[in-house]
Amino acid sequence: MPVEKMILGDGWLRDIDLQKSVILETPQEGLLSALNRMTDDRFPKILIVDDLPDARRLIRRILQSQGNYMVFEAASGQEALQLANAEKPDLILLDLMMPEIDGFAVLDGLKANPATSPIPVIVVTAKELTPDENERLKGRIHALMQKGEFLNDEFMDEINNLIN
Repeated sequence: MPVEKMILGDGWLRDIDLQKSVILETPQEGLLSALNRMTDDRFPKILIVDDLPDARRLIRRILQSQGNYMVFEAASGQEALQLANAEKPDLILLDLMMPEIDGFAVLDGLKANPATSPIPVIVVTAKELTPDENERLKGRIHALMQKGEFLNDEFMDEINNLIN
């Protein structure tokens, strides 16, 4: 630590080396302490996958108004697969109709990957499904909801049943 020579003279100058291992941390209190103790896994992670920004925003706002969730958003199927693999969400809300990689292909990719295959999926779509499409989803998703239905309590009940 530098000391002004004019105040204490030459004899008082000392070099002190404080190693990090010797420095004791002062316990923090209050809001700063609480924020520092928060971890990413404190709240359930939910991945919203929809190519329409308004649809993602609506679902995010519903989730934020009903509880404490870490919400991730993907605007494409490729982005959804990357985020699912990186973040390991507790739940995925998946739209089926997207350009390039649709929701069916995303579901195939999720189920083919051992790291993402156990993640529960709720399909939220405006698409009227054909019998073949219903068959493709059978046993691979936890719920199917038509867009517009998620404004009611059933949507949040489904979510809470899967992540709590």
